[in-house]
Amino acid sequence: RAWEFEQQRKWAMAVAYSKRALIIQKRVSGAESQDAYTTVSQLNSFLQKLGRFSEAEPFALALLALDKKAAVPNRYHVETDLKNLAYICWRQYRFAEAESYYLKALALSKSLSEKNDVQLTGELNSLALLYRDLDRFAEAELLLKRSLELDEKAMQPSHNPAGDVGIAQTLSVLASVYRAEKKYKDAESAYIRAIALHKACYGIEHP
Repeated sequence: RAWEFEQQRKWAMAVAYSKRALIIQKRVSGAESQDAYTTVSQLNSFLQKLGRFSEAEPFALALLALDKKAAVPNRYHVETDLKNLAYICWRQYRFAEAESYYLKALALSKSLSEKNDVQLTGELNSLALLYRDLDRFAEAELLLKRSLELDEKAMQPSHNPAGDVGIAQTLSVLASVYRAEKKYKDAESAYIRAIALHKACYGIEHP
């Protein structure tokens, strides 16, 4: 039933049903069962969609604990859990904790990837957005430039139009950072590049 409520975007009903299901699953299969894990993940997602971040946080922490405790820990899941917790803290204005989680996720991503792996760009961009919102523009600029460098290197061997969209989004954020730093020429250049990439991907009439 939670799946049905999700399809109907009835998040509050999905939460209520999932909480009842979790109680039963813990009693029958145990708190570390796959069924319980799936329901905890759903509750974390549903509550965030409702903007109830303080209620989502215990479930996000439970996911992290379960993923760390797994017989064969999935480090990619742990990385996702850390980013999830960073976002939850960010939305509750707990910026130091958000930064700490993002840094842990970035460190884990680096350990899982090659030094110049494009997979790092998500973590770099997330941390850059946090720094931008905290007016730490110089730090945000460095991260965004590194993200662009990785994306552009990844585009060279074989062109993937989806990569253009990611580059355009990063350029738009970088342009906003330049503008905040009063680097108006750099901001204009970044915006122009971003618009050109969006037009190339979606067409001139796309909003």
